[in-house]
Amino acid sequence: VSNEQRKWRVNIVTNYNFRDGFLDGFGIGGAYRWQDGAVIGYHTQLIDGQLISYIDNPHIATSETSIDVWLRYRTKLFNDKIDWTIELRVQNINTDSDDLIPVAAKNSEEYDVAVWRSGPPRIWRITNTIKF
Repeated sequence: VSNEQRKWRVNIVTNYNFRDGFLDGFGIGGAYRWQDGAVIGYHTQLIDGQLISYIDNPHIATSETSIDVWLRYRTKLFNDKIDWTIELRVQNINTDSDDLIPVAAKNSEEYDVAVWRSGPPRIWRITNTIKF
């Protein structure tokens, strides 16, 4: 298995638009992304001066989860000629760029991480869309 290749991924996205009452025009949504643990190296052993890798016994990093949320407001302007949408979106609300994610393990019998990468940053976005 190639390093950092993940066997399984799951993506779930949902949206809900309010159409009646005082919340008419608002919408909410969310996304859940999960990735299986990645192979970051293999157990090795020095035998007769040669380093042997045991590919049946890989070092596997922990799985990763990311959650996104958004709030949207949509309305018609100028006698229903323009459709205006404003949206606040927060990506990776459950993670922090200070998180460290293992990328490669040392060639050893123990699970020692040799290389780390920063976790995904939390991103805040406000977008305006006009359709006419």
